[in-house]
Amino acid sequence: MKSAILGSTLLVMLAGVANAADIVDAPASDWTGIYAGVFGGYAWGSADLSSTTNAEDLSIPSQAIPYSFGADGDLEGWLGGAQVGYDYDFGSGFVLGAVADWAITGLETDAACLEDFGREDCNDPDPFHTEGNASMDWLATFRARAGFTAGDALIYATGGLAVANVEVSIDNLGFNGDNYSDSDTLTGWTAGAGIEYRLTENVSLGAEYLYVDLGSVETNYELQTQGPVVDINSETDFTMNIVKASLNYRF
Repeated sequence: MKSAILGSTLLVMLAGVANAADIVDAPASDWTGIYAGVFGGYAWGSADLSSTTNAEDLSIPSQAIPYSFGADGDLEGWLGGAQVGYDYDFGSGFVLGAVADWAITGLETDAACLEDFGREDCNDPDPFHTEGNASMDWLATFRARAGFTAGDALIYATGGLAVANVEVSIDNLGFNGDNYSDSDTLTGWTAGAGIEYRLTENVSLGAEYLYVDLGSVETNYELQTQGPVVDINSETDFTMNIVKASLNYRF
């Protein structure tokens, strides 16, 4: 349902840009040149955590310490930033370019209860109601884009490198209720599509969809049991969808 709503929002954005282009009389022009602009949008996705332990090596019964456990976190929030790029218009309707952008993000997950010891309620009064949390501070992409012109519009596909700073925390772990956190800069990939309209010779409006896969961040910590200390290794996978609108100035 969320994807359908946000997909509909993107279509409304595209329709709004098209209407704006109809209102402003902007003759079709060459897309070749440098541009810079600002953008804002919304992202939603997942930060799914999976963990394994060495409990089996320590001969701890599986009903006491699970050998693996995890949590599915819904990652969502707003983002906004700036971009700079260059397009080359081949004159036959085909345009090839490159763009780099950087955004501050407010993406985070609601506390996801780890499915440890068979308990899925993070409000359980039992000591083992461990929570996993994830957040993202910033996201940058470095992409190629290629497309075709249609009057004053440029319709394109895009893809390339994605880089982000993320943080994962594990709270209320073990008998001591310890808290662990780890931050890392992840590198992954992104792909998507967009449309851009020239309102004037120098000003354009755009709307874009991106899918981002950042891979995973590893977190290693220890669980204090009533007996031995158990080593826990976890991975949190980050993927997301982004819809955004942009305002660009072409030099």
